Amino acid sequence: MSTIPTVALYADNNEIKDAFQILHHPHICIRCNKSFDLASNIGMHGCFQHPGYHKDHKWSCCGSPIYNLFYSKHFQIDSLFSCSVNMPPYPPPIQTTGCQECDHTICDKKWTFKDTQRLHEIAGLIPFINKKYPAENRTGFAVVKIDSQKVPVFLRCARKWIFWPRIDENTFDDIHLNSDNNVCVFRYIEINYISLGGEKITLIYDTNQWEDIESNPKWNITNGKLDIRGDFVSAFYVYQHASIKTGILEGNKVKKQIFDLI
Repeated sequence: MSTIPTVALYADNNEIKDAFQILHHPHICIRCNKSFDLASNIGMHGCFQHPGYHKDHKWSCCGSPIYNLFYSKHFQIDSLFSCSVNMPPYPPPIQTTGCQECDHTICDKKWTFKDTQRLHEIAGLIPFINKKYPAENRTGFAVVKIDSQKVPVFLRCARKWIFWPRIDENTFDDIHLNSDNNVCVFRYIEINYISLGGEKITLIYDTNQWEDIESNPKWNITNGKLDIRGDFVSAFYVYQHASIKTGILEGNKVKKQIFDLI
């Protein structure tokens, strides 16, 4: 992945010179075939990607269709007439523009908020970056909270919303069996995501909290969005067995994954 070298503010001349060469080395983006260097690329979000995964021949992040390759027998026939035919036996797949803005890259790995670049780590290169385009005016520039401190960073991909699923009330009445064959009933919903600061966050909502969220206008649930911006990891319904006599939770938890919470 096209990452920027770490150069502190008081780095020696050799470190800055080596980093400067890396900073201005030309690359070709694997997604859009445009040329770029790190100085003009970092935090600019000049490209697009699909942050989701394949699900039912669609992208889970936006629902865009995925076009498969179809084998063509014309390749076998054409190759009999000319030895110069070196095209693959299928037409190139249709490329669709991604749904999330991001920086250019030289590999097929997706940008996530784990790739956040802290500005203090590259303080010695900020003057060179500003010559290309001021750091504060770049699309990916943000001040985020990391370890209880506000830190200026470059986000390598755009902020995302976590989409809130429409849940049937019967979900809360579902029962499951744990490894001990004990009946487990619904306890809470667990949501995991990566914050803008690159930290993994776990949110837990029980039935009452869920109802409060759906009825509270600030969450903007009417448009299917939850007011959390981050990189979705996973979401589960969590069930657990409780003793009939004491009511104490016991045994292993049972997790049923929610796949459409993005």
